[in-house]
Amino acid sequence: MRLLQEAIEAALDINAHLIAEQGAPVPEDYYGGFLAIGTLGVIHETLARELAPSAGLRNRLVQEYDTIDDEKVLTAISTTLERYPRFIEGVEAFLRRPGQ
Repeated sequence: MRLLQEAIEAALDINAHLIAEQGAPVPEDYYGGFLAIGTLGVIHETLARELAPSAGLRNRLVQEYDTIDDEKVLTAISTTLERYPRFIEGVEAFLRRPGQ
C-alpha cells in the first residue's frame, strides 16, 4: 500500500509543478490538480478525469490505513498499473514539446 501511496503522491507533486510552471492557479485540492493538467493539455482530459479519484485514494491510504478495504486497494493497484504509465507518457511528451 505504501508504494501505491507514493506513486500517487509523486503524480500529485508533478501536477502541482506543471500547473505552476504554466502560470495557472494551483487548485485547492489534489483532485483538481489532475483536472487542471488535463485542461492545460499536459495529458488527455479523459485520462485526467480517470486519474482524479486517485487523489481521494491517497487520502484514504494516509488517513484510514488500518480500515481500508483490501479489495479496493487491489483494484486501485490494477488501475494504477494501467493508467499511470499513460500519465507518465503524457507528461514526458508534454515536456518534450518546444517551449517547455
